[in-house]
Amino acid sequence: MSSSFDDVFNKLLNIYSTRYPHNPSGTLNFHINKLCAEKGVGRVEAFIRIAYQNGIKVDEVEKIVSSGKSLDEAMRIASSNLSWWDKLIDEALRVAAPSKSPEELELEEFLKSCEAKMRGILLSTTPTIPGYRIVEVLGPVYGLTIRSRGLGGRLAASLEALVGGELTTLTHEFEKARAEALLRLVDKARRLGANAVIGLDFETSDLFAGIAIAFSVYGTAVKVEKEK
Repeated sequence: MSSSFDDVFNKLLNIYSTRYPHNPSGTLNFHINKLCAEKGVGRVEAFIRIAYQNGIKVDEVEKIVSSGKSLDEAMRIASSNLSWWDKLIDEALRVAAPSKSPEELELEEFLKSCEAKMRGILLSTTPTIPGYRIVEVLGPVYGLTIRSRGLGGRLAASLEALVGGELTTLTHEFEKARAEALLRLVDKARRLGANAVIGLDFETSDLFAGIAIAFSVYGTAVKVEKEK
């Protein structure tokens, strides 16, 4: 591998090792693929753009910028000039041996995003919250989502069923649906001025012979304050 590529990759992996210690190379690979899909760019350009997003400069890009090109244009040109980096990226990621699949990483990011959006609201499946007292009942709230399995997901699940064990594709969909429904319930509770939801109860229903699954969650929006 070229020393220039080694330098950029190792610096980037060190940053990811700090931010995503559970699986730095797998997360980097996920972000590269995600940027490719969102921006319609190749893996080399996605890699270079991620490097710059993390404050890491690439010699080829800097040389093109010095000739008068914009940074955005320079990254496009450099990715073409460095097209052979494509194999180096795959090789370096394989050596790092990611322990989690892209699907698992995507699920983790989705759940973290949902958790961040729900901060500030206490959630409980019980009618009371230890250490708090209810000062106002604002009314019932609910969250609902209907998710389609999709042909690819159903095929993957059926293949997993042949060998036995957990149907991970279905598990991931259930996790996303549950979090999405809960997030919608929290949004409704916030609109009522609540800072807590009690008596949470989850329900699921199959629709269209299992092609789609409805996830719902119900609860009571309340205002609570800490007991003195």
